[in-house]
Amino acid sequence: MPETPKSEDATGQTVDTGGTQLANVLSALTERLEKLSTMEPAAACSVPEKYNVGDKFQRWEKQVKIYVENFPPERHPNLVLSLLGGEAFDDRW
Repeated sequence: MPETPKSEDATGQTVDTGGTQLANVLSALTERLEKLSTMEPAAACSVPEKYNVGDKFQRWEKQVKIYVENFPPERHPNLVLSLLGGEAFDDRW
């Protein structure tokens, strides 16, 4: 196997110019990303109770904001709608 070309930088240190270090870093990053993509999401918080007319809206709103942060933004509207109960859901439509 041919040796990786090397050169000296301004400080006199040998620098790998063949990309071996870059290949090692990319390999490690790829491995880490593969592990992350197969991991189950952590249960950061519990699912808030459904909001019903007469409940404390501000408390529910804060709980929902924390909850939806665990999901992609495009899912937020449906998540919020799924947490409306009874008349609160009916009045939405």
